[in-house]
Amino acid sequence: MSSFPFPTYKSGGDMRYLAMLAGFLITISGTAQAGNTGKISGQITDAGNGLPLFGAVVSVPGTSIGGFTDDQGRYFLINIPPGSYSIRVNMTGYSPVTVIDVKCTQDITTKLNLKLKVSPIMTEGIVVTAQRPIVDKELTATRRTIKIENLALMPWDTPEKAVASQPGVVTKSQEFHIRGGRSDEVSYLLDGISVRDAVEGYSGLLVNSNALSDLNMLTGIFDAQYGEVMSGVIEASIKNGGDAALNFSTKSGKVMGSQTGRGYQNYQLDYGRSLLRDKLRIFGAADLSLTDDWEPHREMVPHQDRQDYSGLVKTTYTAPLGIRLTALGAQSRSQYGYYGHDWYFFPGSYRSDLRKGRLGSFNINQSLSRATFYNLNLGWFWNTGKFGVRDTFWDIGRYWWEDIKFFDYQDNQIYYDENGAAHFTAGYNPYGYDRMLFYRYGSYWKYRDRVTDQRFVKFDITSQVNTIHQLKLGTDLKFYRINNFYLYPTANGIPIFDAYDKNPSTQAVYLQDKVEYQGLVVNLGLRYERIDPKVSATSLGLWAQGLENIDLSPKSIYSPRVGLSYIISPVTTFHLGYGKYFQQPQFQHLYQYLGAYNAIELKGNILGNPSLKPPTTTSLEFGTVTEFAKEWSFDLTIYSKDIRHLIGVEYIPAVPEAYYQYRNIDNASSKGIEATIKKHLGQRFTGLVQYSYAKAEGTGSSPQAVWEKYLSTVQGESLGTLPQESIPLEFDQRNKVSLEASVFSREDSGTGSLKRWVKSGNTLNLIFQYGSGLPSAVTPVDTITRDAQDLNDDRSSATKQLDLKFTKKMNLGRWSGYLSLEILNVFNWENFNYSYQREIGPYEIYTKDWTPRSPSADYTSGSPYYDATGDQDQNGVFEVSEQWAQWEYFSQLYNSNPALSSMPRLMRLGFKITF
Repeated sequence: MSSFPFPTYKSGGDMRYLAMLAGFLITISGTAQAGNTGKISGQITDAGNGLPLFGAVVSVPGTSIGGFTDDQGRYFLINIPPGSYSIRVNMTGYSPVTVIDVKCTQDITTKLNLKLKVSPIMTEGIVVTAQRPIVDKELTATRRTIKIENLALMPWDTPEKAVASQPGVVTKSQEFHIRGGRSDEVSYLLDGISVRDAVEGYSGLLVNSNALSDLNMLTGIFDAQYGEVMSGVIEASIKNGGDAALNFSTKSGKVMGSQTGRGYQNYQLDYGRSLLRDKLRIFGAADLSLTDDWEPHREMVPHQDRQDYSGLVKTTYTAPLGIRLTALGAQSRSQYGYYGHDWYFFPGSYRSDLRKGRLGSFNINQSLSRATFYNLNLGWFWNTGKFGVRDTFWDIGRYWWEDIKFFDYQDNQIYYDENGAAHFTAGYNPYGYDRMLFYRYGSYWKYRDRVTDQRFVKFDITSQVNTIHQLKLGTDLKFYRINNFYLYPTANGIPIFDAYDKNPSTQAVYLQDKVEYQGLVVNLGLRYERIDPKVSATSLGLWAQGLENIDLSPKSIYSPRVGLSYIISPVTTFHLGYGKYFQQPQFQHLYQYLGAYNAIELKGNILGNPSLKPPTTTSLEFGTVTEFAKEWSFDLTIYSKDIRHLIGVEYIPAVPEAYYQYRNIDNASSKGIEATIKKHLGQRFTGLVQYSYAKAEGTGSSPQAVWEKYLSTVQGESLGTLPQESIPLEFDQRNKVSLEASVFSREDSGTGSLKRWVKSGNTLNLIFQYGSGLPSAVTPVDTITRDAQDLNDDRSSATKQLDLKFTKKMNLGRWSGYLSLEILNVFNWENFNYSYQREIGPYEIYTKDWTPRSPSADYTSGSPYYDATGDQDQNGVFEVSEQWAQWEYFSQLYNSNPALSSMPRLMRLGFKITF
């Protein structure tokens, strides 16, 4: 769907609200931080007598950032993009000092205290390398930083895999569950811009690892600038270019054979440089990933091919008057198939997915003084999600850059018309024992084509009011256009054609004060959010007739947050945080089939609810970090979360027909402990051991979890009230252990012997992960009646995996080359795949009570009960003994689901060259 202008507003309330925000922006634009810059501060003193130096010049060479020390020798530098910098200090009568490789981290204050030596004559000064403190005393909440320089050395394909290894994170079916939260409670930020799809709740844009300068994960406690989040924030910063550099890398499993490599291929290219005397910086990056089996199991299964690409371009221009202009453009696509064991005999008729995303943003950053700057960000984020049955004929000869095509729901005969009534073709067939276990005709019964178009305006001001208080003030406006077509079945197997075009909007204003005393940091914040679904009472269907007090008004919420960090000793600190957070409901839960006017379409259907309230989480966190030995640290975090007003499905016994609807009926709680022992970067070895214990319980793991469990057990059309009980959630992983180790050999740039060359420039990285079993949601077939195992009443077996990557660096004159060998699941351990979930079919409630007669008679080829595949001697008679053998064969085949096993040992070779 094409782009569109900002929606016009006819409501007087909307106009007044936007006018108020416009006035607010105009008022503050002349005077207080976007979430993608950092701060460097400290004190300059005399090396001889220790007295503070007043008037010393502190600057960042190559930029316009700089300032003077005050009468206490204190200074601060703000509005610094994440990265590594040199800091230079000059003062008349003293020898200049330059500190290189000073790391500036997003939203963090980097402390840098320096001592100057008296020098009566001008000297070139001294150069030292910054040492990052082992204990970061500025953190008021848990923040996991994944170093980009380490990411390329680890056996990880994507930033998402790196996040999945962190404590408190459980990954199921490409979705993150952080500290016991649902998958849609995670916020995804790229250079401070949200790329979370507001309709379905997942990340709407792929980001390649070679484009990142910084990758952080926040869990539990969030500053006021972070909205629409209850469990975690994954924020990535894009490189800005700089010194001319061209990097190309490739990694292949294809050369290792089909079973060990699964057709995996990855290519990455990035280039950055500066122009116009470093005033213009350009950076671009691209990534292509292809595989025949994107979710590997012990044996290869069909219909699991995947083709992803992503790319971006970022330009930064430093203009006069302290202005920095940044333009960012990004695009990605992901397309893949799923293996469904029910579709064993023709897997191509099962589901495939296509996801695409595009982002364009323009940022103006201006320093109004050395203590105040603002950010204005205007942009557009578009993403689409399609799934259905793929046109496999189009796939023949298709290139990777071409999108897969889907059969139209009519062309593919997903349903057929019988006397004016629609029926799904992938329904119940009573003839042949395999028909009760596997589909033998028809196609996957769902088809979706959804486009979300978002326009946004973000404005933030930061002001370092004094050496103690730093104020942030900002607003975030989002305007959506959602175009959706969705074909899906009711619980009774009635096809529903849901099409809508909606224009919701959200607005937010926040204020934060960062208070920095000697030995104490306090973050105080308050955020206000407003969600307007833009639904009128006249657009509601039969379900709303006779109902009173349907609240269709915009929802307003206030979110207070506080965090503090207190230094107990030079090597120990603790932090304490509290916050009340809200999550915007997925828009699909607001709008699904609101206009239903036919009673038959209500029965067994789930309707949207435009009056849904935002779910809320109250979080409390305590943590401590200590340096217990040189280059060794230990941190411990204890957290508790109370989660209310989650969205679930509720039975509504209405007249003329009962139905189901999304309501704020689910609740949950999560508690846990996270501990890390870390060996910080040394010359030969670095590593860490992470352990987390967690307990997540609630009344529903997802909005439809309880409803799907109910359908797996109910028989016939007797649909009714859904049970409400607190149970372990599907992602309740009690114990998780992660061990990472990196061993380095000294790099030798000389031309010594071959033996010396072989021993130098080597890196070996190991990652071991252990996870206790999750509550089981698998539905095995135990008898002919397909009795289902109760959801979450048992746990799957624990999983463990050891991965390694060996990298050899080679000096090729002005170039550098890297060879790598990657082995996943080194010991070929067998693990249970808890991500696989069987999807319930549209007519399944009618088959629960179907019981065939025990074989007692032979059937000839003219009988509807004759099964040619079961007629083993092909004599035209389906004998009783053959019937028993046929049932035994198909029941064993169904229970031998290859998708329930995880990956075997996989191997990949890689090469990288840096120009």
